[in-house]
Amino acid sequence: MGEQEKAREKQVPEEENTHAGQETPQETASVPKDAKPEQPVANSDGDAGSPRPPGGKKFRWQKRYSALLAAALFVVIGVAALIRQSAPAEPAGAPASSMAPSSAQPGNDFEYPESEAIDAAVFSSIHLLDEGFVEIAPQSWFGNNNDDIPLSLEYLQNCLELSPSHPFTVTEEQGEFRVYIEGMEKNSWVDLILPYRDGGEEDARRYTANTGLCGWLDLKSGYGGAAIDAPVRVEFNAPVSPESARGRVLLRQGEAGPDQIAPAIPCDVSYEERAVLLTPHEMLDYGAYYTVELASTLVSVDGARMGKLDSLPFSTEQRAFSISVVDGNTNLFRPGADIELTFEVKTEWSQGVDAKTELFRLTGVEAYQAVLTGADTQPDEAGDTGTVHLDDGFASVTYDNPGVGYYLFRCSVMDQKTGEPVVIEKPFMVSTTAVYLQAAGESDLIWLNDCASGEALGGYTVVFTQAGEQVARFVTEADGTALFSHTVVAKTPTWGGLDADSDCIFTIYDPDGKAVYTDRTACLGWDSQTEERYYSFFYLDRALYRPTDTVNFWGYVKPYRMNRGAMPTQVEVVFDEGGLDERVTVSLNADGTFSGSLSYEQVASSQYGISARMLLPPPYLEDSSGNPVTTHHIDTIWVDIKDFVTPAYTISSSVDKPIYRSGDTVSITITPTFYDGTPLPDYPIEFSVFNPTSGNFEAIQKLTTDEKGVAYAAIKAGENMTAYSWRPTYGYYYIKIANDGETVSHQGSYIYTPGNVILRPEVTFDAHGARLQVLANSVTLEGVRDAEQAQRLADAYDDDAYDVLIGDPVDMQLSVETDLRYFMPREQGEDDTSDRHIWDEENIVAVEVKDGAGTAELLAAGAFDPSEYGWVSVTASYVHDGNTLSSSASASYSGGRRRAYRGTDETAPKGYTFNVYRGDEPEPVQTYEEYLGRSFVETDVGVPLQFELLRDGVPVQGGRMIYTLVQDDIIGRGSADTALTLTPDQKHANSVLLVAAYFDGHDVYAVANCYIRINQESLALEIETALDKETYMPGDTVTLSAKVRDKNGNPVSAQMCVSIVDEAVFALREQYFDILASLYGEMNFYNYYIYKYTSLTGDINPFNNSGDGGKGAGDNLEAYDIFRDDFRDTAFFKPLQSDQDGSASLSFTLPDNITSWRITTLAVGNNLYAGASKSNLVTTLPFFTKPVLSPKYIEGDEVTMLIQGHGTAVKTGDVISYEVRVTGDGVDKTYTRSGTAYEPVEINLGKLAEGDYTVTSTGQFGQMRDTVELPLSVISSNLELIVNREIDLQKPVDIEALRYPVVITLYDDAYRAYNDSISSLLRHYCFRIDQRMARFAAKRALMQFGDSEDLPRHIRVSDSDVLGYQNFDGGIGWYTYSDQSDPVVTMKVLMFAGDMYDLERMKGYFEAVKDDQTRGGTERAAAYAGLAAIDPAYTADIREILASQPDMKLKEQLYYVAGLAYGGDEAGALAYYEKFVTPRLRHDMEGAKWLEYSNAVQEYERLKENDDVTAAAWITASKLNLPDADGFAAHFARNRWRIDSIFECMIYVVNYGTPATKAAKFSYTSGGELHEVDLAGYGRKSITLNRSEMQDLAFHDVPDSVRAAAYYIGEPEEAGFEGSGNISMQKDFQEMEGGKYKVTLTVTFEDDAPYGFYNISDWVPSNMRLHTIAKQPQSSRVEVHSEQENQKLYFDFYRTAYTPKTVYINYYTQRTFDTQAVADRAYLICAETGDSAFTERGRI
Repeated sequence: MGEQEKAREKQVPEEENTHAGQETPQETASVPKDAKPEQPVANSDGDAGSPRPPGGKKFRWQKRYSALLAAALFVVIGVAALIRQSAPAEPAGAPASSMAPSSAQPGNDFEYPESEAIDAAVFSSIHLLDEGFVEIAPQSWFGNNNDDIPLSLEYLQNCLELSPSHPFTVTEEQGEFRVYIEGMEKNSWVDLILPYRDGGEEDARRYTANTGLCGWLDLKSGYGGAAIDAPVRVEFNAPVSPESARGRVLLRQGEAGPDQIAPAIPCDVSYEERAVLLTPHEMLDYGAYYTVELASTLVSVDGARMGKLDSLPFSTEQRAFSISVVDGNTNLFRPGADIELTFEVKTEWSQGVDAKTELFRLTGVEAYQAVLTGADTQPDEAGDTGTVHLDDGFASVTYDNPGVGYYLFRCSVMDQKTGEPVVIEKPFMVSTTAVYLQAAGESDLIWLNDCASGEALGGYTVVFTQAGEQVARFVTEADGTALFSHTVVAKTPTWGGLDADSDCIFTIYDPDGKAVYTDRTACLGWDSQTEERYYSFFYLDRALYRPTDTVNFWGYVKPYRMNRGAMPTQVEVVFDEGGLDERVTVSLNADGTFSGSLSYEQVASSQYGISARMLLPPPYLEDSSGNPVTTHHIDTIWVDIKDFVTPAYTISSSVDKPIYRSGDTVSITITPTFYDGTPLPDYPIEFSVFNPTSGNFEAIQKLTTDEKGVAYAAIKAGENMTAYSWRPTYGYYYIKIANDGETVSHQGSYIYTPGNVILRPEVTFDAHGARLQVLANSVTLEGVRDAEQAQRLADAYDDDAYDVLIGDPVDMQLSVETDLRYFMPREQGEDDTSDRHIWDEENIVAVEVKDGAGTAELLAAGAFDPSEYGWVSVTASYVHDGNTLSSSASASYSGGRRRAYRGTDETAPKGYTFNVYRGDEPEPVQTYEEYLGRSFVETDVGVPLQFELLRDGVPVQGGRMIYTLVQDDIIGRGSADTALTLTPDQKHANSVLLVAAYFDGHDVYAVANCYIRINQESLALEIETALDKETYMPGDTVTLSAKVRDKNGNPVSAQMCVSIVDEAVFALREQYFDILASLYGEMNFYNYYIYKYTSLTGDINPFNNSGDGGKGAGDNLEAYDIFRDDFRDTAFFKPLQSDQDGSASLSFTLPDNITSWRITTLAVGNNLYAGASKSNLVTTLPFFTKPVLSPKYIEGDEVTMLIQGHGTAVKTGDVISYEVRVTGDGVDKTYTRSGTAYEPVEINLGKLAEGDYTVTSTGQFGQMRDTVELPLSVISSNLELIVNREIDLQKPVDIEALRYPVVITLYDDAYRAYNDSISSLLRHYCFRIDQRMARFAAKRALMQFGDSEDLPRHIRVSDSDVLGYQNFDGGIGWYTYSDQSDPVVTMKVLMFAGDMYDLERMKGYFEAVKDDQTRGGTERAAAYAGLAAIDPAYTADIREILASQPDMKLKEQLYYVAGLAYGGDEAGALAYYEKFVTPRLRHDMEGAKWLEYSNAVQEYERLKENDDVTAAAWITASKLNLPDADGFAAHFARNRWRIDSIFECMIYVVNYGTPATKAAKFSYTSGGELHEVDLAGYGRKSITLNRSEMQDLAFHDVPDSVRAAAYYIGEPEEAGFEGSGNISMQKDFQEMEGGKYKVTLTVTFEDDAPYGFYNISDWVPSNMRLHTIAKQPQSSRVEVHSEQENQKLYFDFYRTAYTPKTVYINYYTQRTFDTQAVADRAYLICAETGDSAFTERGRI
């Protein structure tokens, strides 16, 4: 984290600071409102401890229920909306940072520097202490170019701000800036605030400077770092005395880290006036990291302090030379070949090194193995000794071949600086044995051949040992191979070499028992798959459900053939796991299927996960952590649950051509219909196109369909579109129906070419330079035949697809923008590349194109270093129809040091690889994935693959191969000559890896792996469905038949599921699934790391597995009378099975919807082929009525409906008679009207009281009569909130929940204060540490009295939720995303959850705070209290402080007293408690207690200060279990949000003792069952009830001492919603033409309104429908998200310091009824604090 970022995390200043207004290192504006330490208030120095009459304390009643409202946010809009928001720029309560432009600041046209320029600048306050200035050194930054705006003197003089404010001046000296600051005292801090603008957004960077002591390093340089033999010099910006520095300036090895602190390195210490010199007793290590640690207590002679621990890291130099063995992993030479050992040498000045060489013969295999394992062994005989000079680069030492045996080569080079030799050793053997070893999963394969005879070595014994223990022993087969397993190795192999305890030594013995080969290897397999694999699929009938609904599910499971465990027999399906947690367990049938349904009632609208998992039978496997695996997850499907009305209409459109040129006329045909296909003649629609300027679709035409229900529109291709490329792209148009209560939208598209010229730039970059060629041709559309081809062009990623568009060559002048990155040529002997790197951006090159081609030289040979990498990109562009159309290309050059990427069209890869031929295709089909060192082939099942072995791209002749097929393990193996054929089948899906080795008669070589990917489409089943009729009436019986076949037309017996759902539901939320992708989802065998070994190469890097090159119609419907009241979203859902002929059939009865039903048919064959099909079934009538009702009305609305007649039997002008009857809640009224076909008739049902009603509407045309029955609800308010209120168990339960479940907590009256506190903790979800930990503390407290399984599931949080909050310094801060710790927060967390954290680190943090004299008194008191809680010895210090400082503030005293209580001095704590607390204690008639202490003038300040000291006293009262603790709990319970006392509340509940309670046994009835309750011991029980269980809920024989609190979702009136006063909101309706209204919500924030996440709940009046939510007017300054649920609208946004004071939110409505309705209140809530506002209710 940079200094600017760290500065934002500082904490709020304490009132005890010596200098008013000054900020300390730990202080900032980041602690939120109501959470910061106390602020100084006027006239608060005295003690208002004199008695006051009871009830004298006042509260802001309107915030009593703010917690309920804030919690409602998570119920109504979902926690996901909160998560997606970014953290605030400055949290709530931050003091103003003077970000508003001053009169001296520049205007909007001022060119602010880039934010990167500010980030890259180096700030230094070293000079601030003595010379009074902060130095700002501008730096270049990644990606900057000549057009970017740097830091400037003008900018700093006009825009720089200081906080706190000080006079300052800015000067510029030699390109650097100095900010001279006046009036700063020693050890004070100031923030330099540098504002900037980014795309219209305002933001700022901060740098915190201080006038304290600071130090830096002045080190002698060595080769690439600090010299290892020189003192470490630390300089300071002020004189430091030896007394102050002694023991406070330490040198440690390693970088500072949170896990452990390295011991100090012994040093001689010497002092200068402004420097400390550390001379280590021993020379430092080469290439090592060190840290100089400056203690926070270090003080200068003049009193300037460090203030906090500072670490100054540095690294030491590299050795002036390096020498390493090339092919150090290869330990084999063949008899007769010279022994050539190659070294890579690098020296500081390229002068080479003088080396001593020795070659030893080892006495036998044991001595050789000892060398391999790193044992410190000395050869028995003297070696062949010599000296050699090794030049820089690659140098060799050659010996004559000494014959079969084992040898050790040693090379020594003297380090002149340390006086010690640098020794490298190379063991090797001379042998005729050729070895190939391969590991995959738990299987290992070895292949032995003899390089002298060319024969396979069968009957040889191979022994593997690890750490002296034998882990495998086997004998090879006649072909020299053996497939074996081994005892699990000590740890998972990773590339880079394992130590001797991990590597294996293997030895090969001939049939006579003689060792012929031995080596070390990490190449043994391990079980990488900790869980079994399954073919599985999980399906739900839809993706959108209502708050009360039934979810139908079906699934399939089959085990992978290599599984070891038993097949599961049960599947558990869970709805909202960890939340509502509705579960159902179903059987897993023998055929692999499972199915069932899961019902729920009135759940809150949100997105929920529905999961399916297998319940595994014992014995259980273990995961990587050793835990038993008892379940196996199949899938989680996310669904939306909310109220919705299915649309009656659907819209389709088409265009007249497959593709257009820009500017061509696009003719569009628009067809709106009912879902059953009934047309909409003479019907109004809106047609619009996208306007990129406004970001909206804007209406440009009002259209009406003709007598056939069709409308026509025309636009220009590319109209209002912005294009950036000549390539074909999409243009969009938008069709909307906003009429007769319907709002239906359709987005259509066409394809066009924005340009008239195709540009194809090509770039080459090699050692001869970088060159550009541009090809330019006109665009021709003649070759585009149909829409499918045009769509492929618009979606294409490969430029070859555009060949069909290439027309005649053109002449043109082009300006090409280039971006070059390369290295300048090096000077003689220069090796450092950092100063030679060139990044040359945005240069313009003129290119003349003649006859369709143009060229340019971008970088000439000799202008760059050809041994280093380079990169070039170009962008060629031209302007057409107002758009700048570009085409780009790039190329890279690998140089001599980096290997370039090799594509399929470049030189063939080196080593052994395969050409792969697929089926009858004449050309190889593989691609080469160089980064994985393997080939890749994609194929269908049943298509043979022929593999031809190549070496360096040339076919191989002679020799033999072995190969394996690998998934998790080796699933097959075989042998071949130099070619093989493999025909993949189902068992190879999704993939299989071909791993091979080749023996040419002399040596064995690894072949590059070939990854074979199976196209899942080749496993697809085709399902054909047929119906017994073309159309159906509501209530008809449908017979459906299905036929299942594979791709070749063969019938397949399959497990099937048929789901029939209203197509209109999918218009609201489409359902996406891929049965094959899911079924084979666990069958992805990536096999990246196949470990191999050959005798020529040793272990082969598994991260680069490259080939080794050596080194019903006809019914009479003229008369009918239909009554329709069965309206369902899912008509039918059932599993079935096709027979051996692939046939299946079923029958079902249709519900009453007039619609098109989507038939989704799924099948999984017994051969594990699978497929799905979609078709449609139409339910219709020749005449039917369409009643339009709002889903809900607000009490006070004129309840109005529309009714209209449609169908193929009626025509425009036909007269239809209607009758509407309303019944319910004592109302029974009938209305009759008449109208003409297609025209809506409005019926005003008057104002209805709150309640539920039934509306029965009948339409009659001739002898055809259609009756529809619909429910109607009248509610009192639109908003749903969490209600948490007490209920009287002696009376009938009067809970009117809007959503379920209802949670009722029963508790003994003695637990009232405790229960209220628990309930308040459960309401918090937000960002601060106290809010994050609240639920954890509630759980921990409740588990003191009962089993965790008795807790409601929504509070069974994991301990791991709170483990990561401790910072590096040992403390804990206010926010999870901040590394700035707070001593008060840390103390409080310690007191209720100290066992969760590293107490040693926390103790170190507290010690640093207590010794830091710049800290405020409250912070130091908290530090002492924390220390006493960790180490009781500190209680003596606390007693001394309390005795010697009687005049300290009360809050400080109470923190010290808490330290005594937690340090075990309970008697001392009680004595001081009675002294400090008891005289100030007040109480009221309800048992609430608080302290009267403050004398502040303002009441709010006085109450705040009293609450602060009351909370501090509550800590000690809780720890000592004093009766006052319950009184304090009752006091803070009055503000249920408890934002100021969450920590203290947590301390209270975890220390809560069990009170004496009477026997509390009683019973209750719910769901028709009697339940017994016993509160003895636990004192509390929660019951969770769904809607049906609430119907007959009754409590029996409940003792008077038992209380109950209900937790549910209800209306605002039950929650007591009132505004907080610091935010206001207004709603305005502006009438527009055509019955449309623009609605504006205006939110105005006062200065004390908090920052944070805000949610608005609004209601579209029932006489209107939402038309459009437009792009918000302030979208560049505040991002507003929206969501709709019928008439409800939800908006949310995040308020930061840069959010406008007034926020506007706009949307549009369309009037549906010409009657009056209630314009209900809109409600706004801040999630973090509960601050709220609402609009006034009106009528419209």
